[in-house]
Amino acid sequence: MYITMPARTHLILFLRLIIAGTFILSAISKLLAPGLFEIILINQGVFSDRTIAAYFSRILIGFELAIGLLHLQPYYLKKIVSPITLMVLILFSIQLVYLMAAGNHENCGCFGELIKMSPWQTLMKNIFLCAVVIIMYRNIDSRNEKYFIPLLITVTAFAGTFSLAPIQQRENSSFADYTWFEGEGNVDLAQGGKLIAVFNVECEHCQSVATEIGMLEKEIPNFPKTYVLFFNEGDGSVELFNSLTGTHFPYRMIKTNEFFRLIGNSPPRIYVLRDGVIQQSLDDNIIAELKALFGRKP
Repeated sequence: MYITMPARTHLILFLRLIIAGTFILSAISKLLAPGLFEIILINQGVFSDRTIAAYFSRILIGFELAIGLLHLQPYYLKKIVSPITLMVLILFSIQLVYLMAAGNHENCGCFGELIKMSPWQTLMKNIFLCAVVIIMYRNIDSRNEKYFIPLLITVTAFAGTFSLAPIQQRENSSFADYTWFEGEGNVDLAQGGKLIAVFNVECEHCQSVATEIGMLEKEIPNFPKTYVLFFNEGDGSVELFNSLTGTHFPYRMIKTNEFFRLIGNSPPRIYVLRDGVIQQSLDDNIIAELKALFGRKP
């Protein structure tokens, strides 16, 4: 499709802004919580090692940021930038088809956790962007001077990504494998402060502690979010536990060996985490200890 001037000039500018905005938003959304994007890659089976996922995620974010910024300048768009953009969109789309074929219909991570999109939704978005790139490519003039401008933009994009989201050296954690919780989805326990509660769904003491933690969440500003590892050995259920306690913590079910590895002499046990590292494990006087730690005296 060829369009005459001046409408052609306005159309090309509009298409460039669409591509630039999409790729820049995609990069920024991942930069807001790079750890969650790493977990998405691991849960999708792309990587099994968190460190490798961390490096790959920064490279991908830097690449997306560079593509977006390069569409805001006029040089080498037709010769290099547009073909690379189209190739990237096609590769992403192949990955999305693989995810759908594997039965994965959760958030694919295109916009991190900022805008949750299924593989199907993202595939439709990529097809639209491919059409935009092709139309732009066929109508844009080739300007191949001033190569240092796109080169500088690319280097700055990658340097900025690794500067804003440096690779963290994470210590081994008992909770490194817990990256998905019902009620929330992908969770990065290695980022920030969190509580991990180990509960038996039929344990009355667990129910009492859960009720009081729910109250503390409402009463204490900046109280850390609680994630529950539930064990069930009888006829109890999470739904009944939630009904009795008035809580709806994000949770996942654990097996017998995990449960007895994580509790003390008897449930419940509460772990206080900071960036994935266990600061304290609480078995007795749990609520009084939490009040002392997070701002209210017992």
